[in-house]
Amino acid sequence: MSSRTTVSHNCWTGWKSMMRHWNREKKGLEMARELENPRREANFLHQLGLTLISLNRPKEAFEHFRKSLTISEQIGDKQGQADSLSEIVKLLLGTRQFNKVLECFQGALNIDRELDSPVKVAIDLEHIGLVFEEQGYYKEALIKYQEALQLFQQYGSPQDIAHIERDISRVKRQI
Repeated sequence: MSSRTTVSHNCWTGWKSMMRHWNREKKGLEMARELENPRREANFLHQLGLTLISLNRPKEAFEHFRKSLTISEQIGDKQGQADSLSEIVKLLLGTRQFNKVLECFQGALNIDRELDSPVKVAIDLEHIGLVFEEQGYYKEALIKYQEALQLFQQYGSPQDIAHIERDISRVKRQI
């Protein structure tokens, strides 16, 4: 089998697998709705959003995450809210809608603080720093990176610490 044929076969196999996953998640969503289980409905909407990202359909993915977020807010599922906000932010970053991105990151940060999840708080702070850095607000970015570093030093991995130290070094060169 030629390498070109192998690549085509692998792409086709991957696509078929993705579509099987899509169909399973879609059926799960229908069942959750029939059973009037909003937590499962939000979860399936989130999973479908992730699948849509893999299928390069970001607008549809955004709508699934938004619906998942709305349901999670209605039922008080903080982790579901944080997860949906995180995915929405990833999609918004590409659009350079920095105010919306910061609003979502701040929402995720507040939830992760409420859930007492220090590593996720550090990641949220790092992301906020990245948005500030992207806009040229280097001092604000540095403050967020340093806050994240403090948390990573207590709760994170050596890789987390090395990564945030690179962020800090990069921003210091800009100031």
